[in-house]
Amino acid sequence: PSDYGKSPPPYARAAMLLPKSVREIRYIMTTDGPVPVELNPQNPDYPHYIDRQLRPVADSILEVLGTSFAEIVSPQLKLL
Repeated sequence: PSDYGKSPPPYARAAMLLPKSVREIRYIMTTDGPVPVELNPQNPDYPHYIDRQLRPVADSILEVLGTSFAEIVSPQLKLL
C-alpha cells in the first residue's frame, strides 16, 4: 500500500490500518475514511453509499420510468 504515494486508493488506505499484510481487503467507508471490516467499523458513511452506489444505479433504472432518485427521495410531492 505504501507504493501508492500521497493519494492511495481507499482499499490501500484500509489495508494500511491492518497489522499484517493480507491478500484480500474488505472495507467499509466510514466518516473517518475506509476501515477494514476486521476492525469492526462503527460509523458508516451513509451519504457516500447513497451518492456513489445507490443513486447511479437507481437513476439508470428510474430513467426508463420517467423519474429519478432525487424525485423519489424528495419530501416534495408532485401535483398532477
